[in-house]
Amino acid sequence: YSEKLLKEERLVYFIHKIFVELKLIKHIGYVEFSNQLLESKIMTLEKEQKKDRNIAYAINCIANEFILPESATNWKKDMVDYFEIKDFEKKINPSEENKNEIDKEIDDIISLAKMNSF
Repeated sequence: YSEKLLKEERLVYFIHKIFVELKLIKHIGYVEFSNQLLESKIMTLEKEQKKDRNIAYAINCIANEFILPESATNWKKDMVDYFEIKDFEKKINPSEENKNEIDKEIDDIISLAKMNSF
């Protein structure tokens, strides 16, 4: 499944870093996270309270940068539905001055991933 989803399989590390280390979701180990993300297992990820805007921003950034173009739209929709993100489109493009610390950390992780891959 990962060959059909990610530009590079090792990008799972950075996606885990975004969702787990930035505390957008409740802690889950890397292997279990990877299995749920890549193997279409039933997802048990739990979002943290009051993180919908950050999760929406993360989903959009990950879809644009790490997911294969032919899979990005479906993956984004699946994730938005799974996390029950309301008004997704309004939450994904904060202006530079409206970005909070987590948004900036997401940007930094994505930049780091891009420097070290594709």
